[in-house]
Amino acid sequence: MGLGYALSTVTLFQTLLKIFIGGLRPHFLTVCQPSTFHTGTGYKHIWFAPDDVCMGDAKQVREAQMSFPSGHSAAAFAGFGFLALYLNAKLKILSSHDTNPRDSDHQVVTYPHSYSDFNARDEGQEKNKDSAQAPQWKLLLFVLPWLIAAILAASKVLDYWHHWSDVVAGSLLGILAAHMAYRMMYRGVYDNRVNHIRREY
Repeated sequence: MGLGYALSTVTLFQTLLKIFIGGLRPHFLTVCQPSTFHTGTGYKHIWFAPDDVCMGDAKQVREAQMSFPSGHSAAAFAGFGFLALYLNAKLKILSSHDTNPRDSDHQVVTYPHSYSDFNARDEGQEKNKDSAQAPQWKLLLFVLPWLIAAILAASKVLDYWHHWSDVVAGSLLGILAAHMAYRMMYRGVYDNRVNHIRREY
């Protein structure tokens, strides 16, 4: 469900931005096939409207004017970003807090009933877990979804479908949507004490 939240949210945002901002794709002139005999309008005849100048297919011309932001990049980072955050929570790869639920005075911290499993752990086991380092394969597993998303986004530049600015904007939208959707589903994002516990509504 969280993945659906991420993808639907970023799709809505990038679609609205395409409609209101848009921009010319790198291959616009190829699709447009502009007429060299058309005279511009407006001040000193310097304004050329695509509908008047372009000789190519009208549908393709409209599509070639919706470059910003990159929808492929947004969807890739929203989907694979959510997967990376999920793997991080399950494997405890990155953390903003200690896994030991005891404070500096060695007093047991009281959590809500859903955190009772923390208090049931043996103190010796907690010390061993705190001193252990995460193996490298966990880090690679966390980075892999981000890498796939980056490759998919960069491919849109290589095939002349988007500019770099479109890809960067779409990627940032996707990352934001992934974090927002994950926070809606779970009680934390990088806090490994709670980022695996689903929120209750």
